[in-house]
Amino acid sequence: MTLEELDNGLTKWFGLDLSKEECRGVRDRILTLFGNHVLGFKRTACSRCWTRQNKGECDPGCPYLPGTENPLEAGLGYLSRPNDVGVFPFFCMFVIPLYERETGDSGVMEMLEREFRRRWRREHGDGERRDYA
Repeated sequence: MTLEELDNGLTKWFGLDLSKEECRGVRDRILTLFGNHVLGFKRTACSRCWTRQNKGECDPGCPYLPGTENPLEAGLGYLSRPNDVGVFPFFCMFVIPLYERETGDSGVMEMLEREFRRRWRREHGDGERRDYA
């Protein structure tokens, strides 16, 4: 996922106007949550690293060395490079929980489930096979 895809998703799904300062603040809080996740993963991987355990020091080119301890910068840095982050899983893990926590509006995932189920039935039928005797 790229930062542009994140911005497009925030605009389309939640109606955020990222030209406004308060909306950019929401985006920064989302990236901070993600950055905390990235930094936590890097710390765990670093603590289990063979080089660190056997040599006592880190290799300077180690990908698990956190370049920064700032979660916002870590989140921005990760999404600024080619990565394996999917848009929908990212929204489920970081955006929707933040939205529910800040707005008090719960049940977003259940609403998405109902919408996907309705769309699936409309496009594929009710799931029963009727072509057999």
